[in-house]
Amino acid sequence: MIEEYLKKASGKFLKADDVKDGDTLSIDKLHEDSETWDTAYIIVEGIFSQSGEERTARLAVQNVERVIAVLGKDETRWIGNNLEVIGTANYKGLGQKGILWRGQKKVIQAPIATTTAPVTPTPLTEAPNLVDLTHQETIQWIKTYNVFSGMEIPEIIWKAIPEDVKAELAMRKLVARKDGKPWLHQDVEKL
Repeated sequence: MIEEYLKKASGKFLKADDVKDGDTLSIDKLHEDSETWDTAYIIVEGIFSQSGEERTARLAVQNVERVIAVLGKDETRWIGNNLEVIGTANYKGLGQKGILWRGQKKVIQAPIATTTAPVTPTPLTEAPNLVDLTHQETIQWIKTYNVFSGMEIPEIIWKAIPEDVKAELAMRKLVARKDGKPWLHQDVEKL
């Protein structure tokens, strides 16, 4: 009875005893709450990976700083990504354990082919939105959607790739110009 009461009393807020390293909470909604407690917190609502249930996390400054390191300061870009549990810590002043969170970008998986027949890539007619991606995310996009390996990169795609990524591809000799058009080397997977 007591354990059930404590679970209900905490509401949807996750506690340190509820989580283990690697658990995630999707970031579906977030807002600042400066009225409930004596200090302001960022409140994140989403789906908890361990249970599949809607749960809530309360982030203080140190957790927010770790999330910013991965997801950036624009909170609108947090939506659709995750918080990841990286541990718990005892808070001496509060006399309780807290959850240590960091941001985690959601990885978009490329579709998995279910046939053994060769797959012919569908030409992209629109440039992907690579503007919002970091350098490393752009490289990951190129590796994940490796439809251009060993072939010409459509000009619309080439123009969408940031200059720093083009420079790295050139430095590593993974891109070359043939007949004035960019070609991606087959070893791009080794990036």
